Amino acid sequence: MKLSEIIQLADLLLGTKVDSNVFVKTSMDAELSSYLSQKPLSLLCECANLTLAEIACDYIQLCYKEVIVSNGIIDYKAFTKDVLSVLRIEDNKQKIKFRYTSSGVETDKGGKFEVIYTYKPKKCGFLDEVEKSVAITDRLIAYGIASEYCLLSGMYDEASIWDKRYKDALRCSARKGEIKILPRLFV
Repeated sequence: MKLSEIIQLADLLLGTKVDSNVFVKTSMDAELSSYLSQKPLSLLCECANLTLAEIACDYIQLCYKEVIVSNGIIDYKAFTKDVLSVLRIEDNKQKIKFRYTSSGVETDKGGKFEVIYTYKPKKCGFLDEVEKSVAITDRLIAYGIASEYCLLSGMYDEASIWDKRYKDALRCSARKGEIKILPRLFV
């Protein structure tokens, strides 16, 4: 889904009444650029990116797998995405031990590795597709945008309400697996 569609939902929830013509645009032009420089749309875009980064960094991480050639140190610049945490490094399905250094991820040997890691999404433009986990709904992101928007606009009571909805939706999305109910023990 495009960021513009999620912002449209947040606009509806907040009642900010952004001109609806903005949401039908499919390419950047002078009119859209003008709208994007004005409040409330510019603030909604910033809040959307803050929310997406918060979800990926703090709650439901985005994972990426890629093949990287290393001489013993994988420079952080060698990763395609903005690395948060390396989950696993493999060489022909065998796990390779690694440690973080200030310049990159150090391994005991060099070679061609398959690296699986979590990452922070890049800043998303108004017409861009949003990088998100399957568990993350557009409604959840819209709640986060609404919470951030109200907080930054000084509407603290409304921010508290939207933050509660946002956190409740996050808890539901973050559940993994089945909920198990243990049988009662009768003595």
